[in-house]
Amino acid sequence: MPQQRALAIFCDEDGYVKIAAQAHWDEEADVVIEIDPLQAVRVANAILRAAGFKHIYLCRKAGGGYVQISVPDPLPPKRAEEARHAREVPRPRDATSAERQRRYRERQKEKLNGAAGAHDQ
Repeated sequence: MPQQRALAIFCDEDGYVKIAAQAHWDEEADVVIEIDPLQAVRVANAILRAAGFKHIYLCRKAGGGYVQISVPDPLPPKRAEEARHAREVPRPRDATSAERQRRYRERQKEKLNGAAGAHDQ
């Protein structure tokens, strides 16, 4: 059975929703998915449907009760093009974080190799 990666969900400084999946010890970087906040409801709904929860609906509080949240239409072409262009501009990476992650992975590899070497003797 494959192991579930650790996930983090947060908003970046530009307001985009990010889903980060922690890299395995033998991978270079975490996998990060960027979601336009206007599409957050659509993505949440798609995840529920893909997981087989076809009869779960998203609701919000309204007065003394709740109302179902409707799934928004896709982004208009102009807005979608602007979002794609914004993602094409490379953003500087946090060198400190990347270096820390690289050292962590090296230590994990050393531990694994050390444990494997102890069994070989």
